[in-house]
Amino acid sequence: MLAHVRDGAGLALARELVKAHAWWRLHGLGADLVLWYGDSGGYRHQLHEDLMGMIATHSEARLLDRTGGVHVRAFGTIPNEDRVLMQAVARVVLFDKRGGLAEQLRRATAQAPAAAAALPATPLAASATASTRDPAPPGLLFDNGIGGFSLDGREYLIRTAPGLQPPAPGATCSPIPRSPASSRTAARPIPGAGTHWPAA
Repeated sequence: MLAHVRDGAGLALARELVKAHAWWRLHGLGADLVLWYGDSGGYRHQLHEDLMGMIATHSEARLLDRTGGVHVRAFGTIPNEDRVLMQAVARVVLFDKRGGLAEQLRRATAQAPAAAAALPATPLAASATASTRDPAPPGLLFDNGIGGFSLDGREYLIRTAPGLQPPAPGATCSPIPRSPASSRTAARPIPGAGTHWPAA
């Protein structure tokens, strides 16, 4: 969560957020709370002291600048590229000039259905036949109708079509015929992946 507190009037929002952050952590929801203070110019020292003093009175003080904790930064010291990036990755962005926490959340939930209705409905095709897929490059090895290996065996090529999702990655357990072992492979690391066990 990211909040921009421009001046002393925004301390009320910051106080609400610090209390909410402590409540979330108490109930098992870990999240970073980033408080930007001040604006691109002006005197910020007193606002910084007020924020740090407020945090010091809460249990959140021990999590200052730690993962899942509270991070206090002067707005004017953050490069514009970093501001854009942080706002893009934050799940929630709040501004002190837009009211308290409850008011901003109420306004956001009222706007959410309208935003969802504005998105065009594009249902995914339940299934696609090989004829609706892009033609495969010639000579795929082990072609299964969805894709196959390139001739040099270094890539697995998947055919695509509008509205068709590629297969989801996952783990595969494959018994090896006439072999004393089977193996497990995965698209991303899984504890124990790559281990062998006797085939049943």
